[in-house]
Amino acid sequence: MQPKDRLRAMAEQQAGFFTAAQATEAGYPDSLHVYHTREGHWEKVQRGIYRLAEFPKADWPELVVWSLWSRDRDGRPQIVYSHETADQIHGLRPRTAGPLHVTVPRSFRKNCAMPPELVFHKEDLPDDAIETRPGYRVVARAAPARAERDAYTRIIEAGED
Repeated sequence: MQPKDRLRAMAEQQAGFFTAAQATEAGYPDSLHVYHTREGHWEKVQRGIYRLAEFPKADWPELVVWSLWSRDRDGRPQIVYSHETADQIHGLRPRTAGPLHVTVPRSFRKNCAMPPELVFHKEDLPDDAIETRPGYRVVARAAPARAERDAYTRIIEAGED
């Protein structure tokens, strides 16, 4: 398989977006990233994140972009959209402008300034509380009710000591 096909396959899973590391993994040397951007094959979205120009624009592209930004050293996205943002994604609230609420593992670290577009909540979410969408993850619809029930249970148990 050619690098173009490998990169396209990755980008298809992420609404047309990909990281510089993914492009390298697909077979594009770092020295060609600027060339493909200059020639219009790729659009640079932010540092280290690109979009294949041939892909249609995503409806809510920031969801994928911030997910890619949050990748750990092994390339796994750390952000899970939660709280009001999850409600908007699930259609429980109208979509509004403003910061996106994200939950990250307690061990989450980034060696840069935290973007003001995101409101961070640190919690280690169980896998069954996360729904995977194309290019990002969101707290599953049933998870908020489960989280409230779990919090109530912890309060009850704390009172029994």
